[in-house]
Amino acid sequence: MLAKINGRESSCSRDTGSNIYAISKSKIAESNFLPYSAKCRFFDGFVKVNPVARIHAETPFIAGVLEALVVENPLADFIIGNRGMVSGSPLREWLNDSTTDNDSKEQPRYAYKAPT
Repeated sequence: MLAKINGRESSCSRDTGSNIYAISKSKIAESNFLPYSAKCRFFDGFVKVNPVARIHAETPFIAGVLEALVVENPLADFIIGNRGMVSGSPLREWLNDSTTDNDSKEQPRYAYKAPT
């Protein structure tokens, strides 16, 4: 699946078993790095500390400014985990259906409701 990361076309993949966003180190500039790192447990059980970067992502599932874990060789340029996801459905803007129901009570698919 294709996405735009910081305005550049990139590959992306949805990972429903993950709760983070991950970005390939080769796809971001040094100025995007944040002054901290985060621990991540990978699918093989290995825990690694990785830098974190702020990116602007436009994907079928989520769009906006995000913080992503920077990894060396991910399976895709950008990996979309469950963080902030309401459902597994694509954003309405990415669908080919141009009709909208203004009376709908449905929340935007990218909205995140904080736990109470």
